[in-house]
Amino acid sequence: KQYYKNVLWKRALAFFLDNFLVLFPSFLVLGIILAPFLPEGELPEEQNQMIGYAAFIFYFVVCAALESSRLRGTFGKRIMKLQITDKQGHPVTFFRALGRNLLRAVVGYSYILVVPLLIQVFVFTKTKKLFHDQLSRTIIGEKLNG
Repeated sequence: KQYYKNVLWKRALAFFLDNFLVLFPSFLVLGIILAPFLPEGELPEEQNQMIGYAAFIFYFVVCAALESSRLRGTFGKRIMKLQITDKQGHPVTFFRALGRNLLRAVVGYSYILVVPLLIQVFVFTKTKKLFHDQLSRTIIGEKLNG
């Protein structure tokens, strides 16, 4: 029971680290790269929106690439000594990692409605899995080797 609590806290911290280490630099880099190519007549809000969408796409692609690589995790997961695998302990494919991250976003935004969050708490106490891990058939756990 304590193991799942530890992993859940590590996952939460890894998520925030990923946002800091991958998402925010994505906004900065894409803003610098895309700024010269944006039309002159657009409002700054529309330009910021375009950069924001591109940064989120970049974030999902980078996270999926890292999770499907030999690293088996994003920077936040690596710092927290977590890894993502399939049920057999093998690295996940890029498309499974991408799907998992998209599911995580959809499920996370559904928590705003509170009822899905309460259902997730109940389901997690029974299965020790989050919805997006169940749907993508992935396992997030503590890294056992190096």
